[in-house]
Amino acid sequence: MAEYQGNENTCEQVRIQERNRTLDWTGIDAEKLRALRQSRSASKGSVTKALNDVRNLMRDCKNIALVKEKLENVKVTVDNFHIAHDAYHRNLTDELTIEESNEYAEIVNQSMTDIINEVDRWIACLHILPSEKPSPATRQLPSVKSEDSISNVGSRASTKLSRHSGSKVSRASAISAAKAKATAKRAALEAEAFSLQNLEEIQREELKLQFKRKQLELKTELAKAHAEELAYSEAESSQVGNYPEFHRIAKPEGNSAASHADFAQPKWHSQAPENPPTNPIQWSSLAPTAATYLPKVEKYTEFKEHVPLDHPIIKNETHKHKPADDSVHIDSITHSLLEAQQQQNYRLQELVLRQQESALALTLPQPEVPTFTGNPMEYWTFIRAFENLIENKTLSHSARLYYLVQYTSGEVKELVRSCLAMREDVGYLEAKNLLKKRYGQSYRIANAFVEKLAKGPAIKAEDGDALRRFSTLLSSCRNTLKEIGYLNKVENPDTLKAIVGRLPYGLRQRWRDVADDITENQEREITVEDLNRFVAAKARAANHAVFGDISVQQQPTTPGNARARLKQTPRNTSSLATNTYSEASSEPPNTHQNQNRRRCPMCDSNHWLSQCIDFKRKSVKERIAFVRLKGLCDNCLVYGHRASACPKPRFCRVTGCNGNHSSFLHPRSVEQAPSPSSANQLSTNSPPQAPASAEATSSYVQGKKKLVQKDNSSPSTATGLAVVPVKVRSPDRNEAVTTYAFLDTGSTASFCSEELANQLGLSGRETLLSLTTMEKEDSKVKSSMVSLEVSDLEDEVLVKIPMVFTRSKLPVSVDNAAAQEDIDRWPHLRGVEIAKIDAKVGLLIGCDAPEALAPKEVIPSCNGGPYAARTIFGWVINGPLGRSQSSVTRASHFVKTSVELDELFRDYCNMEFNDAIYRNKPAMSQEDKHALRIFTETAKLENGHYEVALPWKTDPPQLENNKIVAQRRLALLKKRLLVDKELCKKYCDCVDDLLQKGYAKRAPSHDVPGKTWYLPHHAVFHPAKPGKVRVVFDCSAKYRGSSLNDKLLQGPDLTNSLVGVLMRFRQESVALMADVEAMFHQVRVKPGDCSALRFLWWPDGDLDSEPEEHMMTVHLFGGVSSPSCANFALRKTAEDNKALFDPQIIHTVKRNFYVDDCLKSVNSDHDAINLVKDLTELLKTGGFRLTKWLSNSRQVMESIPESERAKSVKNLDFGHAPIERALGVQWCISSDTFGFSIAIKDRPATRRGILSVVSSVYDPLGFVAPFILPAKILLQDLCKKKLDWDEKIPEKDLSRWKAWLKELPKLQGFSTDRCFKPSGFGEVASAQLHYFSDASEIAYGAVSYLRLVNAHGDVHCSFITGKSRLSPLKPVTIPRLELSAAVLSTRLDAMIQDELEIPVDDSIFWTDSTCVIRYIENEEKRFTTFVANRVAAIREQSLPKQWHYVETALNPADDASRGMAVNAIVNKNRWIRGPDFLWQDEMSWPKRPADMDRTAEERCSLEEKKAVVAGLVTPIDGGSNNLFDRFSSWFQLKKCVAWVLRYKSRLQCAASKRKRGETMVVAPAGKIEPLDVSEIEDAERAIIKATQSARFQDELSSLSSLQKVVKKSSGIFKLDPILVDGIIRVGGRLRNSEIEPDAKHPVLLPKDHHVSHLIIRHYHRVSGHSGIEHTLSLIRQKYWITQARASIRRLLSSCFDCRRRQSPLGQQKMASLPPDRVNPSEPPFSYVGVDCFGPLEVHRGRSLVKRYGVLFTCLSIRAIHIEVVHSLDTDSFINALRRFIARRGQPLQMRSDNGGNFVKGERELREAVDEWNQTKIHSFLLGNNIKWIFNPPAASHHGGVWERCIRTTRKVMKALLKEQPLNDEGLLTLLAEVESIINGRPITKVSDDPKDSDALTPNHLLLLRSGTSLPPGLFVKADNYSRRRWRQVQYLADVFWRRWLREYLPALQERQKWGAIRRNFAVNDIVLVFDDTVPRSSWPLGRVLEVYSNKKDGLVRSVKVKTKTSTLVRPIDKLVLLESA
Repeated sequence: MAEYQGNENTCEQVRIQERNRTLDWTGIDAEKLRALRQSRSASKGSVTKALNDVRNLMRDCKNIALVKEKLENVKVTVDNFHIAHDAYHRNLTDELTIEESNEYAEIVNQSMTDIINEVDRWIACLHILPSEKPSPATRQLPSVKSEDSISNVGSRASTKLSRHSGSKVSRASAISAAKAKATAKRAALEAEAFSLQNLEEIQREELKLQFKRKQLELKTELAKAHAEELAYSEAESSQVGNYPEFHRIAKPEGNSAASHADFAQPKWHSQAPENPPTNPIQWSSLAPTAATYLPKVEKYTEFKEHVPLDHPIIKNETHKHKPADDSVHIDSITHSLLEAQQQQNYRLQELVLRQQESALALTLPQPEVPTFTGNPMEYWTFIRAFENLIENKTLSHSARLYYLVQYTSGEVKELVRSCLAMREDVGYLEAKNLLKKRYGQSYRIANAFVEKLAKGPAIKAEDGDALRRFSTLLSSCRNTLKEIGYLNKVENPDTLKAIVGRLPYGLRQRWRDVADDITENQEREITVEDLNRFVAAKARAANHAVFGDISVQQQPTTPGNARARLKQTPRNTSSLATNTYSEASSEPPNTHQNQNRRRCPMCDSNHWLSQCIDFKRKSVKERIAFVRLKGLCDNCLVYGHRASACPKPRFCRVTGCNGNHSSFLHPRSVEQAPSPSSANQLSTNSPPQAPASAEATSSYVQGKKKLVQKDNSSPSTATGLAVVPVKVRSPDRNEAVTTYAFLDTGSTASFCSEELANQLGLSGRETLLSLTTMEKEDSKVKSSMVSLEVSDLEDEVLVKIPMVFTRSKLPVSVDNAAAQEDIDRWPHLRGVEIAKIDAKVGLLIGCDAPEALAPKEVIPSCNGGPYAARTIFGWVINGPLGRSQSSVTRASHFVKTSVELDELFRDYCNMEFNDAIYRNKPAMSQEDKHALRIFTETAKLENGHYEVALPWKTDPPQLENNKIVAQRRLALLKKRLLVDKELCKKYCDCVDDLLQKGYAKRAPSHDVPGKTWYLPHHAVFHPAKPGKVRVVFDCSAKYRGSSLNDKLLQGPDLTNSLVGVLMRFRQESVALMADVEAMFHQVRVKPGDCSALRFLWWPDGDLDSEPEEHMMTVHLFGGVSSPSCANFALRKTAEDNKALFDPQIIHTVKRNFYVDDCLKSVNSDHDAINLVKDLTELLKTGGFRLTKWLSNSRQVMESIPESERAKSVKNLDFGHAPIERALGVQWCISSDTFGFSIAIKDRPATRRGILSVVSSVYDPLGFVAPFILPAKILLQDLCKKKLDWDEKIPEKDLSRWKAWLKELPKLQGFSTDRCFKPSGFGEVASAQLHYFSDASEIAYGAVSYLRLVNAHGDVHCSFITGKSRLSPLKPVTIPRLELSAAVLSTRLDAMIQDELEIPVDDSIFWTDSTCVIRYIENEEKRFTTFVANRVAAIREQSLPKQWHYVETALNPADDASRGMAVNAIVNKNRWIRGPDFLWQDEMSWPKRPADMDRTAEERCSLEEKKAVVAGLVTPIDGGSNNLFDRFSSWFQLKKCVAWVLRYKSRLQCAASKRKRGETMVVAPAGKIEPLDVSEIEDAERAIIKATQSARFQDELSSLSSLQKVVKKSSGIFKLDPILVDGIIRVGGRLRNSEIEPDAKHPVLLPKDHHVSHLIIRHYHRVSGHSGIEHTLSLIRQKYWITQARASIRRLLSSCFDCRRRQSPLGQQKMASLPPDRVNPSEPPFSYVGVDCFGPLEVHRGRSLVKRYGVLFTCLSIRAIHIEVVHSLDTDSFINALRRFIARRGQPLQMRSDNGGNFVKGERELREAVDEWNQTKIHSFLLGNNIKWIFNPPAASHHGGVWERCIRTTRKVMKALLKEQPLNDEGLLTLLAEVESIINGRPITKVSDDPKDSDALTPNHLLLLRSGTSLPPGLFVKADNYSRRRWRQVQYLADVFWRRWLREYLPALQERQKWGAIRRNFAVNDIVLVFDDTVPRSSWPLGRVLEVYSNKKDGLVRSVKVKTKTSTLVRPIDKLVLLESA
């Protein structure tokens, strides 16, 4: 039986081993093992989740039961893991895998052990805390329980003692024992209180109530114990007898050494705080008790060491079970007391030590939580930091969720924010779950690490920093993937190979040796740990402090030390493995021998011969002779060997030269034109070097290993532009976008792409942009204007660009930026590093941001290389980069913009003056009324200041927390303050002043919901006060599209008119001026609104400390509502106290303040003194302080305290003529006059500079308006000329500007009296206002005077105000301008009457225009709208009788309309004094002309009407002469007409002679005089006249008439045509230009006439077939063709020559795939594409023979089959085909290229294929029922399937072969491996999810597995007939074919190009036949004979073409259509 069973087992084993050989059991086992591994990973995930759940529950002290329950669950999950692990582990065979599996299980076991220990420690800690269950320490000591206090132990001991001793114990001993008990109890309680004191300071807020409750209980217990002790003490004092031993032990003496030895003072007592908090338990009372009763005894044995052996305690310990006397029992009691005391102390000390550790932890610097951006590699770092630093410190789920939102950004933040709407506990858990699903899944993290490791940039040689970073990344990857169980993701060979591929070449060589040692000697697989150790070691060596840099030592240089850099010698370029040597140095490795040989044999200097200047100067022949003479190597130019034995690589860098010699010895005879490939190779792999010699370069110039091509057809050198990576933000958002910025010094504005604006969420204001480039001038485009903040990548600097214009795209790309490889190519740029980002160029920064363009450091160019400039954003590289580029795109970046400034200036020219507001005073809006209502309701007087609430638009305003904006702005301010120490001091003083005066205060820790806002602040400097700094809060700073000002109402405008205040300031003789000190700050803000005025500042101005939150308590400078609030409070002060003060004082507050400036004039000094006093007192009641008083009266100033005077008059020194600014107007106090202080700005002579200077002359009252007018006129003229704002003005205009500028300083001599009344004028009897108006073609204006008459009849006239306006840009008639000037006079009258407080008797208006007077007096006539509106405005403010006529010579307003010189104004002319007749009696005033009474019809038309240019361009169909249509050349037509005209002229001459009877002279036959230039010109004029007469008949008639004006309906009306010599020419607007007459007045021609077409074609040929604009510019030098661009565009598109050069190749919509590519019903290789490649050289004996490859590609599954043929004859190919059929089966259909292009570029192969016997091949195929289809010639894309496979085959062969020659056997093996590799490539997308199936490969459909494998085990014949095996194979086949249908086939749907249907080529089309071997100009011309259309879609994709020499079949993408049939 046993034998039978043994045989059965043996058979079973054999059956198990001998599997079916037809199945891939290796693949099946691998799939099974993979499933088991995934099951184990899932089990480990369950364990990890259970562990995390336990740890989460341990955060709450109340979860003890749940923790224990979860711990049991952990044990169950661990058991499940072990089951899965064992199932996986049993199937492992590899030792390394088994070892890793054991480590994997050990990690889980260790995790289980750790969590059990953590739970035990956690429960133990909870038992130590008060009111908790017993601690672990109590469980370890069963003799002591938690309820065993000292009193309880003593009580039980006393009971026992009484029971044993009975009456033997005296009352004294009982009392002593009781006292000891009470004392010990007190000591224990006080010790516990001491520990709780420290614990209270450390524990969290949730334990504070427990501590306080416990303290109260302890206080009660202490009181009881103390009372009990006192009672026993009293009882003891009345008794005798005690136990000295007990007292000696229990209360040791303080001075006894034994006591100090027995009872050590506890450590924590010596660390009591110096300033303990106030507590019922005093430290002084605790100290002695603790020192006495709490000995530091770590163990009981230690205690016994300090006690004698005969001590009762020791005795009791020895005899505790024996009966003893009373003393023994007493000792036993004492021992029990001390033991319990010791254990209690031990536990308390542990608790105190733990609390001390927690306190020390709080003193450590707080780590920061990183912001999670969504990178899976950072997931665990973020989660661990968040859980430890945030989650563990707060129990609120809501707070955790908001913190999670705060510490995420971008898409992650939006994902977390989506959970805010949920319930807080659910929302937080859901947010963490979403984060883990989206970013924390193990396979995502693994993929992210592998992606970064494998696909990063290659590490350059000797880049130790990059290698160190790579090592760190590799270690991080290994650790992370090992933890999450995905280490196999990075340890597969392909990934490891990709990672190694990033290493430098030298390191890859060394790693190859290491890898070989691991696999061969150690016989194990290579792991990522091996690679990590290797890279870490090499990185450590490369970064060695001393020997890390192995380059040649040279003089230290820095990027900024340009001089040192230029002098530095070339160095070796060494990698980490091998050294290469540049041509310039030719230096071998630095051995001692080589150092001795480094001697120039020519000049004996210490350098190599290749570096010798003398050697370079010699010719090539002289160099060769010198090298031969010295016996040097021709290659490296050193001693010791010949070139044939030189160990170094070839040094000749001449492209195409294979000679083994140096570039310096390259002869001219072997020079070859450099090929693009070699040039690219040199420029990419070699650093630049100095030119060798002039002789060594003919067709190129050679630099340091760089060829600079001279041939235009060859690739040119790329040029670098100033492109730098930056971060861009919106001013109101914190999110930054990383992009490239182009620093363009040729642009006057900054631009950004619309894509960048969309990323930032910006939508600016639409505007019209004027662009001027080299191509176009003044091109109008629409754009959006936005504001941006730009910073560098580290956020260290910030540049604000307030005006940035958006464009769809920018004219620069990343290709224009220098890469790090380009920089490393140039030695003089060593040290320059440029960051690389994945972004486009989204920003162009122009000259409007000079701080961004200014270079901080410049490295000059060297050897024709680029130069580097360091900006605040980083380094930028400009100039040739040294790398080649195949396509040259020359770009000139100059952009000139002029946006809205033109519109603003037009408004400035056409604007209404301030007087317009008096025409219709605007009423308060609803928002103004709402704000005023808020002021009224909330205003109240608190502590001497008014308190007014902020006028919110909506209350509460729902402000968002913008603290991050304030922090960012504060960081920028800090950098500025650190640089400018003086500014820092002033800034800190200013903020301290705000805090000291109570204007600001510390903000509370809590904020007001919806009303908390943080204000950024910055420094502001006043130009007139350079030493003063004002801190201004930026209330307009936006955050998420909103600012504080946006939330506030502006409030009503309660400010008085500036002009009105100045006018009232001039009324009386005594002037007063004062200023309200810090007016805005005197108005307090409602406390509930102060939280919206928070700001950040450093305590005590210490910039190194953390900023604190403060808030303003007053209204701010910069707040939109502050002016209205301050004015309201000022007026309310007057209104609330009007009963207490004189009405004049109240009136002064309301009428004589302009914001915080008070300007007042009174009649006498007495009134002024009283006003100062009363006004000061009035404002003081509202908290306002008037200071800086000024007056023109000494007596008044003497009455004012010196502290309240202005600085200029503190000492009352009026002799030095102090000058102050009265609302900006210069006021000389001593002379009491107004004047000007001129400081001419240095501005360029451009429109912008002129406008800046003109605007700087501040003249609100118009004192010098006539002088400023010429400058305004100049600006308007420049505007009409459409000059750019920064363009130099013409010379004529420049002289006008210089003349005006020269006169400008003379304005300082101007002065006029401040007061209207002269001194001693007396009482005014009469006052009149006189207004004068006038107009001219260029301007109009008005001026007003005050005419005063006193009681004596004296007259005085004073200038009030004057206005001078430019005429509108659109021409207006003089009468209309005069009428506008009259309207201006009435508006001045309305303003003055409203502001002036002098009683006025009458207003009189003067004009020199009788038309204006007639307009005003007319009662019957109806006027046009313009006139009617202005007459109505005049009559509304005045009566007709108030209007008077004055002659122009007497009209002072004439100066306002024409301008004046400065001398005329300064010298007291009529402009300031008024006309002379005003100073006289009214009888002498001008009289009304007599003819004014005539009717309007008798005088003139009341209005001159100006023609308006308006018309409709209508095409006129005119006939053309048949003679003209016969010509296709303009010159031939002119010649023909010239001959006709000559013939006509001679006929006319002969006819006239015949009439006169004269004899005709016949010219000799055969002698015809050639045409001259004059005849050609006459012919041209005749043609033009004929053309114009045919098309412009009406225009000729109109121009020939007296009017000489064409009709408005004419199409040429806008050109203002003129008739010159019978030819219509353009009149235009260029009559005054200095250009040629023909260009100034070109000839007009119709657009659709044949003559116009001939002219267009003529100039198109003249321009070299240029584009539209160039052709048009040439035409308009003489002709003006209407709508010329459309005609030129149409004719140029039909130009045959242009089409031949520029037309694109033909295209047609890509055809659908043929059935043989999408049919799954046939087996693989049923439809085959065939192609050949080669030749491949193999060794045969000692010779090399050629072999070729035949590639068969399955069109369905993309699988390939490769056969080797020994020759390319017909028989060899047929044999290969037969081998293919034998192995893969017989195909149904074959496709191939058509003969000549079988393998493009291989001449030998092409010729061999052409010689194939096609008939023989066809017969073979026909015999095998195989159909062969040929693609059209030159249509490689028709066979794209196998063409791509050939490229893949070559790529894999190169990777495997590595240029090593093979024999035939090796070639067959190689091609078989290539076939296997290619068939294993995926044809579907590779999924990142490990749960998905593997990507589908051709092998799946061929072999039913992903790759080849050797069949393991033994097989028997019976297995072939197993039904189960067959079904399994069939199932796998069906699975893979279904995947082919569902995954691979849909991927072929998209058309990658040629997606649109185009015109079909047709028969007789004229085409060019593409030929890539010849230039385009040599392409043959052909005609289409036949087209081949697709039967299904009818589209033509190939045609038959007839050329001059042959008939060809070509695809349409090889044809250029020139002319359609």
